Amino acid sequence: LINATSKVKVGNDYEIKILKIISDSRCPEGVNCVWAGEVQLELEIYKNQKFEKTKIISINYKSLELNKQFFADYLSSDKRIKNIFISPQKKEGENIELKNYILTVALE
Repeated sequence: LINATSKVKVGNDYEIKILKIISDSRCPEGVNCVWAGEVQLELEIYKNQKFEKTKIISINYKSLELNKQFFADYLSSDKRIKNIFISPQKKEGENIELKNYILTVALE
């Protein structure tokens, strides 16, 4: 679970943190939408506790395989990445604070 409040260890030498949410165009819960939308976010990546780089990724149904490849480079697990998703669910008329976003990389 990667968040914006602290760096999260994802591999032997790597930590990742959500730096900012660039956009959140997901369809709100209870609303019928033509497109499911996406969340675009900027991540900070640290190696051996030193800042290495930032990376912008989009979480949507089209980018799953690309994101799996990206995260596989940093994970120390021998398990495969099953899914990548962002929470909490968007609700109509409500703003989500940066500190409440959680990026989950589910393994199988």
